[in-house]
Amino acid sequence: MSIALSWRTLPYDQRQFFVVGTELAAAYVPGTLSRFAIYETRGHPRKDGPGDVYYAVRDAHTVSDADVRENKRPRIVARFDTPDEAVAWATERV
Repeated sequence: MSIALSWRTLPYDQRQFFVVGTELAAAYVPGTLSRFAIYETRGHPRKDGPGDVYYAVRDAHTVSDADVRENKRPRIVARFDTPDEAVAWATERV
């Protein structure tokens, strides 16, 4: 399954680009009413390149309105190697 995602680059300190866990871009999964968001996240560095990325899925159902007012973020509920895997997982749960 291949669904086109509308990625947006997230603001981050350039010094943090190679830091494991830095979120680089985000996209909402179409058809999930913005419940699931996929975050392209910096993974562990490799010897032959700048480092891997993984795709973390955050679920809006893991926070309440009060949590959002306190700037709490939704929990990461799954991690994948490709965005297509993340989209497939999220669309199965709607």
